[in-house]
This record gives sequence, structure tokens and C-alpha cells, in this order.
Amino acid sequence: MELSGTAPVTIGLDLMPKLGIAITGLVATWQQQQPKEQEVHPSDIPQPNDSPEGSDIQRHIFFNKVQPTIDRNAKIPTRSLCNVKESIIKLETKDADAVINRRQYPIPIASQQRVKEQVETWLRDGVVERVTKPTSWNSPITLAPKKDLFGNYTDKRPCLDPRHINRLLVEPDRHPLPLINDIYAELRGSKVFTTLDLKSAFHRFEIYEPDRPKTAFKVDGFPQLMFRGCPFGLKPISSTFQRTMDIVFAEMPFVKTFVDDIIIFSKNIEEHADHVAAAINKLTSVNLILNPQKCHFAQKAVYLLGFCISEHKKSLDTRKVTNVQDWPTPRTGKDIQRFLGVINYFREHIPKAADLMAPLDKLRNAHRLGRLWTPRAEQAFNNLKQILLEAPVLCHPDLNHPFQVATDASNTGIGAVLYQVINGKTHHIGFMARSLSRSERNYSTTKRELLAIVFALNKFHKYLWENRQSYDDRMAGNHS
Repeated sequence: MELSGTAPVTIGLDLMPKLGIAITGLVATWQQQQPKEQEVHPSDIPQPNDSPEGSDIQRHIFFNKVQPTIDRNAKIPTRSLCNVKESIIKLETKDADAVINRRQYPIPIASQQRVKEQVETWLRDGVVERVTKPTSWNSPITLAPKKDLFGNYTDKRPCLDPRHINRLLVEPDRHPLPLINDIYAELRGSKVFTTLDLKSAFHRFEIYEPDRPKTAFKVDGFPQLMFRGCPFGLKPISSTFQRTMDIVFAEMPFVKTFVDDIIIFSKNIEEHADHVAAAINKLTSVNLILNPQKCHFAQKAVYLLGFCISEHKKSLDTRKVTNVQDWPTPRTGKDIQRFLGVINYFREHIPKAADLMAPLDKLRNAHRLGRLWTPRAEQAFNNLKQILLEAPVLCHPDLNHPFQVATDASNTGIGAVLYQVINGKTHHIGFMARSLSRSERNYSTTKRELLAIVFALNKFHKYLWENRQSYDDRMAGNHS
């Protein structure tokens, strides 16, 4: 069939994909004007851990109620252990006859005094005790490097090297850790916060007595010792700790924990005094000791799990990202993985994260970068570092207003933003993004946009379910 060059042709939407035709660049006209974006900067948020809630009189009343509970907690004997039966750490091995016996690593002369002082502290506080019966077990003490968020060494800490023990253990209890975003969602509507820090938290968890010889170690100047309280690095500790915290605070909905991070939240300082006193009394009853110097009481804003939390907002913890510009240029795939791990943790605050990460993501498995480190990769690396410093402030969701979602898709990734329009201002709740697979990159523009919508509905499901007011910033959704 031949058609003249002026003959109009109508092609149905069902036929277009089969012909490889996609519609792009259409201008959308909306019945309502796009609401003004909310201009929010981290400087608008109260300074975390340094923004006391309430008047001087209110805070005086607060501490009159809370201080006695702190004082009682301080009287817990340092040698005591958590008395919750579920907190006991058992070290069951796959092979009952298996034994680990490894000699002590050579300790640098410059570090020997520090190791000696640490072992003396463990003995004084009852964290370790003398081995009373001969045992074939022995593990070395090591100096574990402490790193900051960007992988820079900041200190070394003497601790047991438990790696060989962990390999022999039966698969540990995998009590689920809470989702961090679920914790933040619980904070909405609260105006005053307290974060509690526990002193030597893991060491307060008792090693099951018959299993203590499995933690034996021997350093110069001391007899062979073994741990009463759990050393750092043993597989079961995180799950056991979370299970115990869930039991301890089961009847306190105003307390949330992520392993040993504890936050208490309230709507006003008066009820907050009751909440904090109740939480500390509960910790005292189970022999968990506070470190008051690292606790922050009755604040308008606090640091929590890498973020700054206040009544309405959530932003990146500036302490974690201040030195991001000093992050050295990656030289290996592992360097890339470490950097992208940080970006992934904060990606909810980074619009179009997948597109920004794409040039680096394909380098994560390279052994040596060398010539693979192109100007495009360098630009992506620098852009991501800068974005971390300028990441948007997110708002807590307001369940009294409808949620809306906008989506977008590119040749390399898809993304979405959840937001609410309140009093004519846009409040961003969160950003989500991911890279496209090789096959997905062959999708037409329309299909990629539809994929982005499905991705958004899945990621923001708990907010959008039964909420019919949604929005996408392309036309694909109109043809679904």
C-alpha cells in the first residue's frame, strides 16, 4: 500500500510498541498550578543535641523527676550483667568436638601498654574472668581499627578476634532488626526527644557459662582469661541485643531502639519527663547502665542513626558528611563499593540517585580502576560528594494529608519522590531510585516510565495504599 506524503495516518497505542515507536517530549497541561516548592535548609532545623526543649522552669521540673532515676541507675554494680534470660549468649558449634586454638598475635611495643590497661579494665569490671579449668580453646587479642564513615582510621581498640569462633557457630538467631524508616515514621507528631547511651552495652550481655571457655585468650602478664560478658564481633550479639530491647520496652510505645541506639519521644516536655523516667527505671531493673555524658535529654532535635531528627524534619547528620570532600579518589572496585555504600545509606535524601551513581556503579567489580577512571567517573564522584553536603531536608509524613508521588526515568535509571502538599507548599517525604538492568535499558521511553510508576508504588506502598491522589511527571501513566 502506498500513501501520499500528505495523507494522515492514525496508529493505535497497542500497535506503537510493536513498531518500536514511543512518544516523548509531550507537554503536559495540568488543571491546577504546580505548588511552590518548600525552601528548607538544614540551618532552619534546631541544632541536634544542643536545642533544649521547654523553659528554664519546665526543664527544672523535668530534671527533678528524671535525675533520681539516673542516680539509681548509676548505683548498678559494674560487675553485674543483664538479667533478662533471653539476653544470654550461647555459642553452640556445628561440631561439638571442634576447637579453635590460635596463639596470640605479636602486639606492637607501642600498643602493649594499651592492651594491658584494657585487660585490667575488663578484669575490674567483670567483663572477663580467669579460666579455672584447662581448655583447648584460645583466640588472640587484636587491635581492631576504628574507622569513620569514609573509611579513614581514627583509632585502634583492643578486642578479641572472634572470626574463627564465628565460623564454627551454628547459624545464630536472626531476630529481625527494625527498619530505620519505620522508626522515623513513629516519631511524627513528637516535639521533644531524648537519646540514651549505654555504657559498654555488649559487655553487659552474659556469655552462657558452659560456653565461656570458647572465648579464652592469653596475653603476656596475665593468666589465661575468658569472657563473662559478650566481646565485640560475635555473630549472635546484634540479634540477641535487639530481641532483648524489644522485650524490655515492649510496653513502652514511646521508646524505639535499633540495637543499642535508644530514642524516647513525646508530644510535650511534661509527658516526656514521665516517659524518660519510666525508660531509665526499666533499664535499671535489667542491669543496663547508662553513660550519662553521652545521653541527650529533652531536646528539640537529636542525632539518630546518621540523621538529624526534629519535630517536622529529617536531614543528614552533618558530622557524618562534613569531611566527604576529603574522600580520596577511588583506586579499586572495593573503594567504589565503600563509597557507594555511604551513598546508598543516604539515598532517600538524594534525588535521581541511580542516574548519579551509574558511572560508578559499573566500576564496582573492577580490581584496579586505572584507565577505567574516566573524566565522567570523576565528575560523578565529585557530584555525589557535593550532593551529600547539600542533600534536601525531608519532612515527617503527615497522615492528615494525602500523599503524592512523582516519577521519572532515564536511559540508565528510574526514580520517584514521595511528597505532600500542605498549605500550598511541597513537603518531600523521600526519594527512591535504582539502576536499570541491561534488558530494561532496551525498553521504550513509555515502558521505562511505566516501570518507574510500578517501582514507586512498590517502594511507597505503605503510604500510597488506598490513597488515590497520585501524580507522575510524564504521560506514560495516562496510557496504562
